Amino acid sequence: MIAKSGLAMISIAALGIGGALAQQTAPPPGQPPAGQQSSVSAEQAVQIARNEGMVNVEEVDRDNGHWEVEGRDAQGREIEVKVDLRTGAVLKVERD
Repeated sequence: MIAKSGLAMISIAALGIGGALAQQTAPPPGQPPAGQQSSVSAEQAVQIARNEGMVNVEEVDRDNGHWEVEGRDAQGREIEVKVDLRTGAVLKVERD
């Protein structure tokens, strides 16, 4: 009888923990999910894009493991720089 009571208490405790985990909220926009913290912030990605020739930043988005920084270079041309979220490496530079 004691074994059945203990099992029931463990089951109830497990349900309580599961409910608490299910109630976790999503991270704010532009922030990685918990446990997937990036080592490169949006501000750092902007600085990396500036190092590639961007002078006016128009938009910064986080997408599939990289930052996309869009803006214009010194000649007014559109430029998009993709920066790896974890390493800060420049993945791609597009100029239009």
